Amino acid sequence: MMKGRVDFLHYDKTGNIGDLLCSPRHYFDFEAARDTVIVGGGASNSFFASRARRHRARLRVGWGIGQSWRFEDPPGFVKRTVSDLKRRFCYDRVSTRDLSLATPKLALVPCVSVFHEIPGIPCGGDVGVFLNANKAVSGRVAADTGALEAAYQRPVLRAVNVGDVAAFADAFGRTGLLITNSYHAAYWGLLSGREVHVIGYSSKFVNLLALFGYGPERVIAVERGNVEELERAILSCHGRESLVCADPPGTRDRFRSLNLDFARSLEGLGIRAILRTAG
Repeated sequence: MMKGRVDFLHYDKTGNIGDLLCSPRHYFDFEAARDTVIVGGGASNSFFASRARRHRARLRVGWGIGQSWRFEDPPGFVKRTVSDLKRRFCYDRVSTRDLSLATPKLALVPCVSVFHEIPGIPCGGDVGVFLNANKAVSGRVAADTGALEAAYQRPVLRAVNVGDVAAFADAFGRTGLLITNSYHAAYWGLLSGREVHVIGYSSKFVNLLALFGYGPERVIAVERGNVEELERAILSCHGRESLVCADPPGTRDRFRSLNLDFARSLEGLGIRAILRTAG
């Protein structure tokens, strides 16, 4: 019997629903021969390396970690090299959700929240404006919902990415079209077959759309925390072509398979990751 302790490290205390649900601890049971820490998912430009190295565990695993470099401050050669070296020297096994970073030695593993029920919720009929609740990201946005309702000729629902997961899922289920600056709301929207407009402020949104075959020009770019830009971007979505996933069920299956492949790869380290059955 494996007797190692397994701990988890990710952004679990921010209140952000995507940060909460992006850890494999919600979808897999783990057994390990030695004390282990499973780090991720989420975005960390240093791959959480400093926090992971401070952990007492003998084995460190990074699961589907991405980066988020602001558009107005892209990393130069030195920043990228330092980040890469931190990742290489920190982890015994690591994967990334970012297509631009993936290599044969750094497996592509889309966010493990693909196993949650939210990406499978059928489309509703409303337009949803789902914003990142972090004031440093969205400020106090007061976009004119009435103007959007007049443009779309249907109800517009506003929500944020914090709070109760069930309440978020209920609001999500009422939507058929999403306007969002939340990585995970956009991810789940595309995986569930919704039409989506992605308003982004960093490289993580470019890498998100790359998973679905879209180029960087399809991100509606705004400066992080610029309320005026964000409000204009929201109102401009009615005149733009929305993003859609060509095969949502097949894409969910493919993303789950990539996570399962990574889970199996941990067996060589003495770690078993057993997918929980639904219900």
